[in-house]
Amino acid sequence: MHANDVERFGRMWTEQWGDQRPVGYLLRSGQHEHWIRFHSLPDSRGIAKSDADMQELLSRHRTLLASLSKGVEFVWVLTVAWSDTPRAVQRTKKLRRAFPTADHWTSVPDSEGESWTHVYVARVRIDSPSVDALLRLVAADGAGDVILTADDLEWLYHPYYAGGDVILRDRVQRDLLANDYAEWLPQGGAGHL
Repeated sequence: MHANDVERFGRMWTEQWGDQRPVGYLLRSGQHEHWIRFHSLPDSRGIAKSDADMQELLSRHRTLLASLSKGVEFVWVLTVAWSDTPRAVQRTKKLRRAFPTADHWTSVPDSEGESWTHVYVARVRIDSPSVDALLRLVAADGAGDVILTADDLEWLYHPYYAGGDVILRDRVQRDLLANDYAEWLPQGGAGHL
């Protein structure tokens, strides 16, 4: 990716999401009225324990991404590394192997300034095998705070080991998505509207 693309992404993030920190687990608290959670496995089971579970998990991630992207060819993908300094560090070997193409965009301190999340960005085809490799790594709890988003950053998708958080600018669209995949919502807990 060219440095201008990273700068353009940064400007777009600020235009769309203001001061929302681009860290996966922080999205739902910063955008609660736009947030919905989906679980990756039936009965809100958390971890894929078989190949069939992994196929179901990937299918649900891909289905949600397809619903969000509606024919979009490219997505932005944010991956991270952590350290106790503001100086960017490399992402883990597993993450670099699963998703090799990414450029450092920004570094975000935690609320106490004691640790830093270094955010890397890439623009890839939504049907890229690297997206599946990344989703598998997330499901195996080998990568955290991943965010996928549309070219225009209209929505954010934060996959985590047991599901995915969706942030939609339009609450009506959020409600429609929740209705379309109601059986994937957490049972009686967070993520219900």
